[in-house]
Amino acid sequence: MSKPYSSIQSGRYLLTFIKQVISMKEIDITQFSLAELRNLKRQVDRRLTSLGNQQSQVEMQPFQLGDRVVFHPKGYPIVRGKVKRFNKKDVTVISDSGQRWNVAPHLLKKAVDNQFVSLKPRVLKA
Repeated sequence: MSKPYSSIQSGRYLLTFIKQVISMKEIDITQFSLAELRNLKRQVDRRLTSLGNQQSQVEMQPFQLGDRVVFHPKGYPIVRGKVKRFNKKDVTVISDSGQRWNVAPHLLKKAVDNQFVSLKPRVLKA
């Protein structure tokens, strides 16, 4: 059974780990105790969650509450609706038929003056 390390000691190991990651060296995790590995995993998980939330926020920026949007869910026809709410990772859209959808922001497109918006790329013929 290993002795518990102080936060300063575990911080030093974490600093060493980060330096190795930055320099892209292979990391020998056999030097870490179980407590240190758990602490490291917790910190990595927090960082990954934070980065994922930041990415979602960036993808939501083009939209505002009440915007008309369209999206094409797999196995369903194109859905049109209004942005109702912004969640941590997705956007709540109320479709024109009254259904509530939670949609990843990268799947949404702004509707243009209630006209049909093609979600498929067009191929121009010469």
